[in-house]
Amino acid sequence: MKKSIHKFNKIIQKVLVYSLIIATLIFVGLLYPNRAYFNYEYILGSKWRYETLQAPFNFPIKKSLEDINAEKQNIKDSFVPRYKKDNSYQEYLLNYVDNISLDSVSESGASNLKSFLKKEINKIYSNGVLNASDFNSKLDNGLIILNNNKSEKVNKSDVFTPEKAKEYLKTKINLLFPKFEYIVNSIEIKPNLIYDEELNNKILEEKLS
Repeated sequence: MKKSIHKFNKIIQKVLVYSLIIATLIFVGLLYPNRAYFNYEYILGSKWRYETLQAPFNFPIKKSLEDINAEKQNIKDSFVPRYKKDNSYQEYLLNYVDNISLDSVSESGASNLKSFLKKEINKIYSNGVLNASDFNSKLDNGLIILNNNKSEKVNKSDVFTPEKAKEYLKTKINLLFPKFEYIVNSIEIKPNLIYDEELNNKILEEKLS
């Protein structure tokens, strides 16, 4: 009788152990399904028709030193320099033209000539005047002009050097007032676009970091 009870208890223990193992396996299987569910339909070669999918976590992508240096060089090569516009000399020059003595010309003729000169000077300084030394390959990507809390990107070909501005002014005055080309010789064109080294270095460092 005791042997039968002992044998029965062993069977019960084995059943409980096996039941516990099976239950554990089922529980683990529910926690870790053997396949991922992707609730999107995608046909190879077609465009993605759903919203952008994002991973729930970030992971670093290790780049080689060569790749990092190449990226930094590309940033430097494509950098567009900033120039601040100074309008003070333009105002001085317009005042200078107003005070040019034209005794040999009628009052209306002198007024027309001065108005013409001021219009062309305003156009030159509106585009911007750069030092000839700044007019180099660094401007191949253009330049950004900062003026009164506004910024504008322009091409290198859109701005003047003092020499080019003088030639432009002579060409224009010769079309309408050829006898007064000599006046242009007395007009000194100075740059109004100033390279801001501190600002440019700060922006470039931020892009490289």
